[in-house]
Amino acid sequence: MAFATTRGTDGAPDSFLGTTGEDAILLQNQSDAAFVSGRQADDTVTVTSFEQLVSNQTLRGGAGDDTVNVQNATNINASFIAQDDGNDAITLNSVSNSTVQGNIGNDILTVAGLVNTSVVNGNQNNDTLNVNGGVSAGQIYGGIGFDIININTNSTGVSRFQGNEDGDSINIAAAVDLNGATVNGNQGNDTITVGTAAAGLGGFANSTIFGGSGNDTLNAANAASTIDLIVHTNDGNDNITTAN
Repeated sequence: MAFATTRGTDGAPDSFLGTTGEDAILLQNQSDAAFVSGRQADDTVTVTSFEQLVSNQTLRGGAGDDTVNVQNATNINASFIAQDDGNDAITLNSVSNSTVQGNIGNDILTVAGLVNTSVVNGNQNNDTLNVNGGVSAGQIYGGIGFDIININTNSTGVSRFQGNEDGDSINIAAAVDLNGATVNGNQGNDTITVGTAAAGLGGFANSTIFGGSGNDTLNAANAASTIDLIVHTNDGNDNITTAN
């Protein structure tokens, strides 16, 4: 099967489709709407643009262990980025008004920039979600499986960080300021860790942590002595450790 490129007409997106083999697709300086799919096998999809903001993109790795990378400070808006079956990786800069999701497999989703009014979802299996550059009214979900959510950035607006099903780990890094956020382990035996001096920038104003059902652990032993935070353990035999 040959690589297929179809230019859109009458407002339809341009289409770039891989083959049944291992493809490397480079979407460079694409200013129009686009649909990209690697189809089968272990594919790599790379997006880079001279424009700071690229909109209306659908990026899919397809079946296999795929990689989607957005490079050169290119930010994604009003787009859908998803993987299919396989152990996949998605690495992005900022995303706004978009959906980013893994699928069946142990996926790694990393957003280096701002998650603005967007959804990032690991979906099924044991996923790792790294949120590194700010969250504004964003939603971060682990999905089904034993997931790891690393919150390495500040959050504003009504943002949500949720493990969903199974025993998840949610790690709030040092000096992170969550304002108006909800952190929820949800079902399973979850572990939620609050990092050193996480309250140093204002802490957790108007924020809440829910353990959810299951035997959960909240470890805030290394946090500042005073945290503006509401904690709900919910069902199960839970353990809470705080600073002295």
